[in-house]
Amino acid sequence: MNLLDLACLEDRRRRAASQLLPRLRSALGEGWASRFREHTARYIPAGLLHPVDDAWELAEALLRHPDPQVACAAHDDLVSLRLRFERDRQAGTGRIRERRGPFLALMRTPRLLVLRMPGADAKVWYLPV
Repeated sequence: MNLLDLACLEDRRRRAASQLLPRLRSALGEGWASRFREHTARYIPAGLLHPVDDAWELAEALLRHPDPQVACAAHDDLVSLRLRFERDRQAGTGRIRERRGPFLALMRTPRLLVLRMPGADAKVWYLPV
């Protein structure tokens, strides 16, 4: 691959992740592109839904960011991803799958208890805490 192809691939990965991680993108601001460039240098996504895997890995890495606003945004974006998807620890084709079971989590901004019932057409409730 030449440099132009690599830059296009990174740009495509960054755009997909920015749609899946809107809070994190806002919290990082101008540092989003450089932070994502660091992420692409060290991580290659796996599975059929590789944009979701890519975004998930970045958000998990930033959960322990020294800036509490960035860590909180990463947590909330992970809650949003976990509402729709499940992720195995093992890399492989089926690493990311659609969530079929129940899900309960706490979002930090705003403080909401998120409850998802089981099933393909599951109801989701956002309850203020």
